[in-house]
Amino acid sequence: MGRIKSSTVRKAAQQLYNEIDEFNDSFENNKKLLKGVIKYKSTRNKLAGCIVGLAKKEKLKIV
Repeated sequence: MGRIKSSTVRKAAQQLYNEIDEFNDSFENNKKLLKGVIKYKSTRNKLAGCIVGLAKKEKLKIV
């Protein structure tokens, strides 16, 4: 069960997910991709987790 993320984090995750094609449903992969973009570790982890959720939702829509 995950935490509720702020609207700022959700909006930023949505923008990043739409801009960068390499994101997928792997938290570790997303964290590595965000390392050069986001300076702070806690923010990077929140965004990576939110992007995992977006990727899983998109994967369910396609199938």
